[in-house]
Amino acid sequence: MSITSFNESNTEACAAVIAAAFEQDPLYVHHLKSPTEKYLFSKFLIRKSLMLGEHSLVITLDEGVIQAAASYEVDSGHAFKRVLNQLRWPFLKEVLNMQRFMSPAAFRFFNQYMKFTTSVRPKERHYYLVFIGVHPEAQGKEYGTQLLNEIHGIVDSDVHSVGIGLDTENTANIAYYQRFGYALTGEKTLGDVTIYTLFRKKS
Repeated sequence: MSITSFNESNTEACAAVIAAAFEQDPLYVHHLKSPTEKYLFSKFLIRKSLMLGEHSLVITLDEGVIQAAASYEVDSGHAFKRVLNQLRWPFLKEVLNMQRFMSPAAFRFFNQYMKFTTSVRPKERHYYLVFIGVHPEAQGKEYGTQLLNEIHGIVDSDVHSVGIGLDTENTANIAYYQRFGYALTGEKTLGDVTIYTLFRKKS
């Protein structure tokens, strides 16, 4: 088993892991109606990570099978810089492609989702966990904990960072993240989905 970064060559494999990991997540259940939509949105998340320079981690078995994947970004805390980074044409093309498989209502939901989660971010340099997922067949083996510990070590060693944030729609995840020192910072209901934002101060 090894922990490395994902790249273009394993985009599909990582997308399959994330789609399986989040299949029962409220966001996927209510706004991505088919397995194809869930896979394509997961693939969008992987490609977004690569295009915007987010940092990634994957757990791979010795046979080369990916079991878990995570992506996190370093945020300066300045909203203008964040928006400027997202205005790159390759990324905008991916957003336009996403509209082709997603319903207009779902696309509006994701826009509202992003507006809320970015509005509660710190105004200082921090990290943000974009996603973390473990394939259902590999859950219970502490892979998620290993990825989190790896990321927290990076965050805690950054003298300029105030900590790391994340968001979840699954209430069962809140207690899990609180075990790692996260505290609830915000809550917003959009239709059938309630979004919870959490933050872990640098230790």
